[in-house]
Amino acid sequence: MAKLIKINTQYIALTLCVELWSWLAKNPEARKSDWPRWEEIEAMTGNSHCPCCAYKNNPINYKRKRYCSQDCLINWGSQDGHCESKGSPYDEWREANLHINNSTKIAHAAKKIVALANQALAKLPKPRTKK
Repeated sequence: MAKLIKINTQYIALTLCVELWSWLAKNPEARKSDWPRWEEIEAMTGNSHCPCCAYKNNPINYKRKRYCSQDCLINWGSQDGHCESKGSPYDEWREANLHINNSTKIAHAAKKIVALANQALAKLPKPRTKK
């Protein structure tokens, strides 16, 4: 069996986030949990299906129903810094998923998330490669 990917760096978390949301943009009828690469990734805390939440490794805050803290790796452009804030690209994606035949809106929101994750990724130093 292949070694499972550990989400133990910001780079890995954001790279997987870009891959996940790129896949969702191409597969707007799918859910996050349908992404085929989940089986390659070590178990995550909670059930957010979010590599960034997994990196932060924060337990679910049941009172606020949020998976990670305000210091998300992605700048969501909201006052409180959460992906679930009203009007964030994730909120757009989630709302579009509540309605039938919204694949264009779903894909558009997923592409916005890819762009945000790529912006965060671009700010990180490139990881060193082993020789």
